[in-house]
Amino acid sequence: MRFRSIPLLIFALSLPIGMLERNLPAQDWVNAIFPDRNHEFGTVAKGSKLRYSFKVANVTDKELHISGYKTKCGCTDVKIGADTVPPGTQTTIEATLDTTNFSGPKPSGLTLVIDRPSPAEVELNMNCFIRADVTLQPGQFDFGTVKRTDGPSQTLALQYVGGNADFKITGSQHHSPRLKVKITEENRANGQASYKIVANFEPSANLGFYKDQITLKTNDPASPEIPIFVTGQVQGLLSASPSVMNLGQVAKGASVQKTIILKADKPFAVKETKAAKGTVTADAPAASTAEQPIRTLNITYKAPDKPGPDHAVLEITSDIPDEPPAKVNLFATVGP
Repeated sequence: MRFRSIPLLIFALSLPIGMLERNLPAQDWVNAIFPDRNHEFGTVAKGSKLRYSFKVANVTDKELHISGYKTKCGCTDVKIGADTVPPGTQTTIEATLDTTNFSGPKPSGLTLVIDRPSPAEVELNMNCFIRADVTLQPGQFDFGTVKRTDGPSQTLALQYVGGNADFKITGSQHHSPRLKVKITEENRANGQASYKIVANFEPSANLGFYKDQITLKTNDPASPEIPIFVTGQVQGLLSASPSVMNLGQVAKGASVQKTIILKADKPFAVKETKAAKGTVTADAPAASTAEQPIRTLNITYKAPDKPGPDHAVLEITSDIPDEPPAKVNLFATVGP
C-alpha cells in the first residue's frame, strides 16, 4: 500500500445532501460515491501514457476519508485530489498507465482503502490493448505548470514498424483551440515510417488544469486511430496559497479567520476583494513601506444559519494588467 501527501483539491457539488441514509451498508454508499469505476482506453500505441480521472462525489451526509491505495501494476501512478472529502463536495482520483514495457491486452488500476464513513476497499479498473507496431516517445504531451502568458511547445516521435509500406498518418483532431498540432513525416523505408508531432500550447486567461486528447487518424483499417493525451496546469501571474481550505465542522453563524499568502512575479497591489459565493470577507491588505511580490491577507468566513455543507469563494483582484482574480475556495460542514 502506498500513500502520498498531495495538494488538497475539492470541488463543490450541486447535489442534494442527505440522499443516503446514515446506516446504509458499505456497498450502497460506495456505489453512490464512486459511480464510475471502470475505464476502457481501447487500442493505443506502445509507450503511451494513458490518464484517466475517476470522479469521487460525496453525496452522503458524512465525511469520506481515503487512507491509502494499492496499485495493481508497477506501471500505474496515482494522484489523489483530496484524501478528505466533506459532504456535498467532490474530488478526483487520477490514474496514469505507462504502456512502455507491454503489448497486447493490459489490465491495470488501483484499490482505494477507505476508513470513513466506514471501512471499505474500492476497485478502480483500467484496460487497454497495446499495439506493438506503433511506438510513442515520449508517451504524452505533459506541459506541466505554465503561466497564462507562456506559449510552450513540445515534440513527440512516432515510429511505425508494422511492415505496411503504405501506412500513413492522414490527419488529427483535438478539442481545444488553444492547442496547435503539426505532423511531419521524417522517414520511410522497408515498411517502416517515422513522424514528428509538434504541439504548441497557446497562452490563455483560462486558469486551472488543462486536459485534451490528440487523436491521430491513419489509413490502417485495423486500428485507424492513435490517441495521445495532453495535460497541463495553467497558473495566473497572481496566486493565493492555500487556494483551497477545508474548514471542517463549523457552528451555525460562527466565523472562522484564516491567513492566506498572495504571490506574483512582480510587485503588486490588491485592488478589490469580494465574495463570489457564500459569505467570506478580507481585511485591508497590510501596509508596506516598499512594494513586494508577496503579501499576506486575513480573511473571515461566516457560516450560514442553515446546517449542511457550505462552499464559499473569495476573489482577489490585483493591479496586474489583464490578470484574472485569484480565487480561494472554502468548504465547511455547518452543524448545530
